[in-house]
Amino acid sequence: MLARLGLLFLLSFFFASWFLDQTPVLIVILSAQIGKLFIWQDFCLKRDPIDALFIVGFLGLIIYIYLNLTPPSTYLVDFACFRAPDELKITEDELIELANKSGKFNDAAIKFQHRALKNSGIGDETYMPRIVFQPGHKITLKDGREEAAMVMFGVVDDLLAATKIRPQDINILIVNCGILNTTPSLSSMVINHYKLRHDINSFNLGGMGCAAGIIAIDLAKDLLNAYPHSYALVVSTKVVSSTWYSGNDMDMLLPSCFFRMGAAAMLLSSSKLDRWRSKYEMKRSHTCQSRALIIFTASSNSPRRGQQKLQKHASEGRCRRKARSFS
Repeated sequence: MLARLGLLFLLSFFFASWFLDQTPVLIVILSAQIGKLFIWQDFCLKRDPIDALFIVGFLGLIIYIYLNLTPPSTYLVDFACFRAPDELKITEDELIELANKSGKFNDAAIKFQHRALKNSGIGDETYMPRIVFQPGHKITLKDGREEAAMVMFGVVDDLLAATKIRPQDINILIVNCGILNTTPSLSSMVINHYKLRHDINSFNLGGMGCAAGIIAIDLAKDLLNAYPHSYALVVSTKVVSSTWYSGNDMDMLLPSCFFRMGAAAMLLSSSKLDRWRSKYEMKRSHTCQSRALIIFTASSNSPRRGQQKLQKHASEGRCRRKARSFS
């Protein structure tokens, strides 16, 4: 009898910690109450079974109300950024030199690229696939897929190693690339490479430009609300070889000057058990997003003025950061 009561006592605290998300506090309380099992036994033996059922039902009602009134949380467990091999590192002078040697640009285009690089603020610690500078080579879909595989698999490997998560534990996969759209999709490449579960919710976002990263995070948050206690993997990248332009149209040359190799992978979770190890808890602020959109839209002709206005609103407390760090 004593053993059964002790087991029930431990189980009650375990489920309370699961639902109420107060595991550290409850562990301390549990440790303090272990020596009072005999008092607990006397209390239970003196109670009528109907009273015991009423107490259990009342506690269950409180837990049910708590779970339904508390909004679901989304946690950013960890993230990783891709770093290419050093042989792909390119400086500003090297890019201009390789563009000259490729024979694909006239003098005016070379001077324009040099001026754009000078004013862009891009440093010498960036990376580019050398195949775009190969004389006489025309970029193909195969080149884009090879670059996508390099950056996506590299960054996902780093993320899985950091989080100790098995690929089979991932329930949701979202891959976004603003430019490269292939068949099979980039998300299919990730699924096949890591042998993800057959019932995974997979999404491939494309053609949305730089906004695709924010859209992917928002989609992951909505899916995690619909599928509690799940993991979502979000991979965001731009495939430089697909955006590379070999010509002399000045407007078309700008993306070639600004974009570089890279990718980011994020692991999101809707399980409260991941709160203790998550870097951030994600919260949405429609007011902040709308105000920032209005500011940047109204000041599109003057980015510096728009940035100053945004900083002013932030200092006045009108647009506050909603992500809370747990690291």
